Parts: sequence; structure tokens; C-alpha cells
Amino acid sequence: MNKYPDTIVDLARIREVRRYAMIGGALALALSLALIVINLTHWEWGRGLFSHLCHQKSDRCLIVSGTSMAICSRCFGIYLGIGVGCFAFIPQCVIGRISGFLGWVFLTVAGVVNGGDFLMEYIGYYSNALYARGALGLFLGAAIAFFILSRVKNFYSEGK
Repeated sequence: MNKYPDTIVDLARIREVRRYAMIGGALALALSLALIVINLTHWEWGRGLFSHLCHQKSDRCLIVSGTSMAICSRCFGIYLGIGVGCFAFIPQCVIGRISGFLGWVFLTVAGVVNGGDFLMEYIGYYSNALYARGALGLFLGAAIAFFILSRVKNFYSEGK
């Protein structure tokens, strides 16, 4: 007879959430790598593939191999951030530090900061901070990953 049945169930839940985090992280990082390969090989179909997801203004895109990427620096940061956020969530999941509320806070702060960046650029306070936009996208992507995975973790914690 097991003296700690809740511990076994919790470990199974943690493994399930970790598996989602690893799959999500691998897919997001594979997408980021694919975007770099598309740019290095100058495949034009890559630009058409992402045209519905990003405005693709060349002055807002990172330059790789002499040409602008198929997506802007913020979108690239978001995709990369989702991958980084998924992998960063794995040890937090085991420790149990990330709650659904903290996921909401992280996502809200990232959204407000990105919205503030948009507003500052829109009103003309500064223009085209390419790497700052990429870093803010990375922050937003990580926040999206943490939010979704914290919701999945809480879903399993409630036993639904």
C-alpha cells in the first residue's frame, strides 16, 4: 500500500506538463531556426508563408545574410521567446513556483510594455528600435509560454 498517493499523482501531472513544455519549446525553436534557414537560403516562399502573420516591413526586420527576414524582429522575438519560455518553465513546474495568477501578471506586464513601445513609436518619441523590439517580443513570447503552461499546470492540479 502506498503511503503517499498524492505524491505519485502530482509527479504524473508534473511529467505531463513538462512534456507539453518540451514539445512546445522544441516546436517554437524549430520554427525560429526554420526562419533563419529560409533567410540564409533566400527562399521567397518563406515570405509568402508568413505574410498573413506579420506586416514584414523590411525596415523592421532583422538582416541575416544580407536580406531582411521573412518576419519582423518583434515576431521573431515572440517565436523565439515561446521556445525559451517553454524550456524555462520546466524547472519552475517541478519547483511549483508558477501559479495561474503569476502567469496572468507576467503576460499583462509583457503586453503593457509592448503596447507602451508601440505607443512611444507611434507618437514619435523614438523610431525603429529594432533590437529593443526584438527583445520585447522575446519577453512577450516567454510570457505567452508561461501563461499557457501555468494554465495547463493549474488544470492538472485541479484534477479536471
